[in-house]
Amino acid sequence: MCRYTVEFNRDDWWDMERFHFHDHYEILLSLTGSGRFWADRNGFDMRRGSLILLPPNVLHRSCASPDALYRRSVLRFSPEYARRVSSSVTDLTSCFRANGSLHQLDEGEINSVSALYQRCAGPFEGFGADLRADAAFVGLMLAVCELTDRMAAESSKGGRDMERLEPALLYIHEHLADPLTLSDIAKQVFLSKNYLCALFKRITGFSVGEYIVNRRILLAQRYLREGVYVQRAGELSGFSNNSHFIRTFHSTAGCSPGQYAKRYRQHADPAAGGGEAVRQL
Repeated sequence: MCRYTVEFNRDDWWDMERFHFHDHYEILLSLTGSGRFWADRNGFDMRRGSLILLPPNVLHRSCASPDALYRRSVLRFSPEYARRVSSSVTDLTSCFRANGSLHQLDEGEINSVSALYQRCAGPFEGFGADLRADAAFVGLMLAVCELTDRMAAESSKGGRDMERLEPALLYIHEHLADPLTLSDIAKQVFLSKNYLCALFKRITGFSVGEYIVNRRILLAQRYLREGVYVQRAGELSGFSNNSHFIRTFHSTAGCSPGQYAKRYRQHADPAAGGGEAVRQL
């Protein structure tokens, strides 16, 4: 009987073109690069150490940035198996949220969780192999539950700051194609420029300008994937100068807009991705 599946995947290119869903739980640990992950109506910016938890039957897709190798460790397991190894006191799926969630790990946490993935991958042989496989799974899930519970408690402390920042994020997202200045954004959300800059950096890790540039490049990538030609994709994404758009795109994505569009056409089939290792237990 299959208990769970562990995969260690690496791809030079990854763009899951279509949303999909499945009837099992999934935990994905991103180990390199950056990209974007969508779960239901929520979008998450991925980078090294992003831990994504997906419950069954949530529509999702992912797109990795083309400038770096995309490596990730993935654990999948059925609700039935989770119920069997949970106890009446400890539900090992309690860390999952209805529409999925993303948690950012630091380097120490990445190494710790990666070691637990490796332990789950086995091999488990001989007498007691089934119990050792179950124990490895329980160990990983307990660690994930403890990490996500602590992060949720820490993020709740900063919830008021996030509420203050959300109008600025919304305004930026709705006006990416328009000229955007720090003064305009601060005025729209009734915050001082200095306070907005400090709040933005503390919550997102980006400056306001860096965030706008990255969001515009992500938007331009979407237009390029849809077949919009380069200059028009730049204009629709808020770049009034085509040369500036091409330079910025290259410095952010690691390739020119034309190269990005060409690569996408060559790898349009989402099944083109590959796995280094897959192990079922």
